[in-house]
Amino acid sequence: MVLKSILSFIKHTSIYAIGNAINSVLAFFLIPLYLRNLTIEEYGIYGLLIIVMQIVSRFGNLGIEASMMRSFYDYETVNNQGRVLTTSLSMMLTVLLVIISISVFLDELINDLLFSDNNYSNLILYSIIIGALRALRKLPQSILRIKNKSVLYTTLEVINFVVGLSLLIFLLEIKNYGLKGLIVGTLCSMIFNTVVFYSFVIKYYRFGFIISEVTKQLKFGAPLLPAAVSSLMFVFSGRFFLEHYHSLELVGVFTLLFQLAAMLETFMGQPIKLAWQPYFLKHFKENDSKNIFKNIVKIVAIASISIAICMALFAEPLFSLFAKPDYLQAVKYLPIMLIFYSLWSIVSIYNGGVIATRKTTFIMVNFFIGAVISLMLSWFLIPEYKVLGAVIALCLSYLIMFINIQWFNYKLGFDYADWKSHWIVYLIGAFYLLISTLFYGNTGVLIFLMRLLVVISFPVTLYIFGILSNKQLNQVKRLLKNRAT
Repeated sequence: MVLKSILSFIKHTSIYAIGNAINSVLAFFLIPLYLRNLTIEEYGIYGLLIIVMQIVSRFGNLGIEASMMRSFYDYETVNNQGRVLTTSLSMMLTVLLVIISISVFLDELINDLLFSDNNYSNLILYSIIIGALRALRKLPQSILRIKNKSVLYTTLEVINFVVGLSLLIFLLEIKNYGLKGLIVGTLCSMIFNTVVFYSFVIKYYRFGFIISEVTKQLKFGAPLLPAAVSSLMFVFSGRFFLEHYHSLELVGVFTLLFQLAAMLETFMGQPIKLAWQPYFLKHFKENDSKNIFKNIVKIVAIASISIAICMALFAEPLFSLFAKPDYLQAVKYLPIMLIFYSLWSIVSIYNGGVIATRKTTFIMVNFFIGAVISLMLSWFLIPEYKVLGAVIALCLSYLIMFINIQWFNYKLGFDYADWKSHWIVYLIGAFYLLISTLFYGNTGVLIFLMRLLVVISFPVTLYIFGILSNKQLNQVKRLLKNRAT
């Protein structure tokens, strides 16, 4: 039974990973689409509009998605589980209606805060609605994850992405609508996305509310609201300071850099998160689960850093094929960003203890610490070091928050890391990511082959240090075999 459950986790993770990989390949074609049709200043404006989307999405979510998934497993009957879903949906719709109403009323103030010299009120309104829909669609996505409908989830995501990509190609390449086309296309695809997801999960809802769930879920999600604010502050403070001290062009460079690094989460972090949370909540109380979880953590960490190394080594030659010279400066900071993003992209797998014990106040405190550090470092570094200062501020915030998460979950009794080999993996990975910077500015067949050699040598180095040794792999096999019998 145990072996079956582990294989089930691997299967669903693989399905999510395949879907995300397909979307990532498609998303790769979005980058030249943006760069061909948007000036670097327009890309900077788009980077600030993303902040509006994220604010609405984070506030609208209010932790309801996570609390719904946690509460779902507290009930056994289909009727009560369906009522939990209805309660969560009603709460989120109420929150979103309030947020949209306030945002529409304050649209001019928001515009003045972001764009002091121009009026983008219409684009801000579209961005607000996009953010609300992003929050709303998380509920049906979570339901499909709970029901282990990984194939359906992945299929819908790919279909929705293809529809969105087609819309953007039409509006940007054919109609030449520029920034407005990008925002309108995103809005239309998000409406389609949300409707499609809800059409497949409506059958799981049941009429009625569980009043006690309102209090329970609000208590669970309330600390996530200031956490969302802090998260936005430390993620986007760099853009504000770059716009304030320098220009929208540098905001565009940093936005592109951030989106490139975030592709690591798309390749690795999202598939793991989608499969891990329901798997963890279902099995964490089982005997000897720690040994299985530790091996999962090690595999995930190595895979994440391996993908990061590939991205750092081959981003420049791929980018140089279509990017304007102004955009290429974003690539040279990518390895530094990926050192820390390889940690943060899979942070959900370390955070299981917080969710299981409902200690979400820690998330609020941790994000607040990250926000303060990021703001202070951004204020100090960006005036002098520009984009590099924003990268350093963000990366150090990620590192400190990641260490805090590991330490707190360890205190809760959820220790899933073999600390010695765990940090050796990250240190070796950081070394290889820094090596990749030596190849920047060089082209040719020999350089390409050397890049491949660096990729191949990473697992060899891990093997030399014993992290991928046959002895350890055999121990894992024996453990799985003993658990199965």
